[in-house]
Amino acid sequence: MNALADQFPTLLATIDPVEIASRISIQGTRGAIGASTIEIVALAKHVIQLTTLADLAFDLLTTADLAMAEKQPEIRRSLAHAVRLKVSDLGFALEAIGYGQDQSAQEKTDVTED
Repeated sequence: MNALADQFPTLLATIDPVEIASRISIQGTRGAIGASTIEIVALAKHVIQLTTLADLAFDLLTTADLAMAEKQPEIRRSLAHAVRLKVSDLGFALEAIGYGQDQSAQEKTDVTED
């Protein structure tokens, strides 16, 4: 592999996709044209992560609705257990993209990026 390909994951981790999206939203076409390739890749990766989170959240809510509507206690308990597992899955997925960091970890990240 070449040096750039080896550095790509590290470089990608330094990009703030929300900042890129905000810049493009504010500047429109000029902001989009001015985005670098790595910024576009970071933005695409973030969109995919958010889509996965939306799918997990929708599945969780659907299962919770089924549990609430279920009349049979055994099935309701089983669905409630599934809801707890889905809550955990969603929590882990959110943490994987940076949500739920304690404040001191977030401040360290902010200082490091400056």
